[in-house]
Amino acid sequence: MRTPETHILNTLGLDAVIFLRFYKMCMRLLLDIAFFSIAIIWPINIVWSKTNLNPQTSSKPSGGGTGSDGGDLGITLTYSVTDYLFNLTLDTNDPKQKWNLVPHIFFVYVFSGLAYYHISKFSSRWASLRWHFLMQSRHALVSRTVMLTGVPRHLARSPRELEWFWGPGLQLGRVEKVRVCPFNTRLTSSARARAMYLVNLEHAYMQLLGNPCVHAEYDPERLRVLAMDPQESARAEERELLAKWAKPSRRRKTTTRHRVVAETEESSSQCGVQEIEKAEDEQPPQASAVAESIKRPHIWVRSSTRVWWPWERVDAIDYWRTKFLEADISFR
Repeated sequence: MRTPETHILNTLGLDAVIFLRFYKMCMRLLLDIAFFSIAIIWPINIVWSKTNLNPQTSSKPSGGGTGSDGGDLGITLTYSVTDYLFNLTLDTNDPKQKWNLVPHIFFVYVFSGLAYYHISKFSSRWASLRWHFLMQSRHALVSRTVMLTGVPRHLARSPRELEWFWGPGLQLGRVEKVRVCPFNTRLTSSARARAMYLVNLEHAYMQLLGNPCVHAEYDPERLRVLAMDPQESARAEERELLAKWAKPSRRRKTTTRHRVVAETEESSSQCGVQEIEKAEDEQPPQASAVAESIKRPHIWVRSSTRVWWPWERVDAIDYWRTKFLEADISFR
């Protein structure tokens, strides 16, 4: 919300600016309605709630009633604060209480007027902004370019025929240039698959490291280089760095036991074996220990080798990396 509109207009376009302005208009409208509701409507509701929910005490039970209000049974009814704040019991048979509906009916028109004011103000500003934007960009190439799909083949083979068709043929004006771009479904599907695998790989890294990674020594460029390297040395270095950069919820507390055997030299009767157990939170910096010190994300994929169960649980980072590298090679 603090980003300048000129920056959004130059980077994302006019539609993004209009979308954010619509949200701001809704916020202003709701704030205005909330001010009048809390300052005027809500106190009136609380006053009449206290009047109608006032506890009644009857010392002598009287007949001819069910006793649901507590008066016939000599019981004092008590209500909590929420009953006064959020409940409105209005006795329409009482002439005094009928005037309680007047502020509600009046503020219906007030809220309608506020809605009309904010929407009309937003519409006028939107029309003015769009007109100025189109006037400034009328000479740009984007504003003078039209993309057509499904062009017949006999017209797509000759750009000059297309230029004559849109120019002198339909008399739409002078056509500066016509460019025919073939639609390659294989290239499109390959690019879409590559982007999907990359998003899944980034999501797997995010589950392990967090978004953003708060470790002081985190190096995203180094991680990118190691992720794109298919060699085993890169995999080992990546496992060590991931174990170091992983967020605390992904760290696994392990316990290692070291047995130290000591033989006493004082006497034969005192000779024995002493076992000392030591618990450590971190393992030695070995490849297997580093791999087991963090809880890496896993996913279930379909297996082509198993017969009795077609699914297997694999490491998410390694699986999506392999898929992304294969799709990247196919895309290139």
